[in-house]
Amino acid sequence: MVVYSSKYGATKKAAELLREQLLKDGAERVELINLKTERPQDLSGFDTVAVGSSVYIGSINKKVKRFLEENKGELLRKKLGLFLCAGAEKQEDLEKIMSDNFNLELRSAALVTGYFGHAYYVDRMGLFDKMIIKKVGNVTENRENLDQKAIEAFAMNLTK
Repeated sequence: MVVYSSKYGATKKAAELLREQLLKDGAERVELINLKTERPQDLSGFDTVAVGSSVYIGSINKKVKRFLEENKGELLRKKLGLFLCAGAEKQEDLEKIMSDNFNLELRSAALVTGYFGHAYYVDRMGLFDKMIIKKVGNVTENRENLDQKAIEAFAMNLTK
């Protein structure tokens, strides 16, 4: 199961790419759950769960945080992977975002953690987010920078 939340679509696309890779790597089925629109009914039918989120101003999505809190006990008994879609370029910034948003117990239990790059879909953003992304990142048009190799490595390590 791949559980994620995506505000403008980058994490959704990354989750879909992860699903495709897991299926290529031999998974029998991979269910995608977008927490923005649905909630997983039962995790007991899955031995492996990947949880991902987009990052805004250093924080993961609130629905992902809630999912992790509500399902922590169950997730600790699974093969667990945690991933982010974030625009930070420095490894230490990405690691800080990971440690600030996923508690130590979950990070320690995870078989793999990963950073799948980022995308800016300016045409989908509201005015406020457009202003922020223009000021902070000088981004004025759609830009996609998802890391297929990182997704492939994550999938491989998750299914070991």
